[in-house]
Amino acid sequence: MDTRIVLEIDEDLRKRLSLRASAHGRTLEEEAKAILQAEPELPDDDPSLPTGTRIVRLFSGSGTGFREGELEELRGDPAPAARSGE
Repeated sequence: MDTRIVLEIDEDLRKRLSLRASAHGRTLEEEAKAILQAEPELPDDDPSLPTGTRIVRLFSGSGTGFREGELEELRGDPAPAARSGE
């Protein structure tokens, strides 16, 4: 099914979109579609992000050594039992 939405946009926005489309070698329609399909950059504290990702983003650049992909997200596993005085 082909659905098209026509939006009235001001000339300045149309020119900027056209320049961006040209820079990417796309048509105006292809550029608009790419923008709409792009995954948005979520803020570091967005609750929809996995906990591990939020922790890595929170501490990145702090000198702790965490980098994207270094922590594995654990889901549904119980926390390990604490060990006392070994």
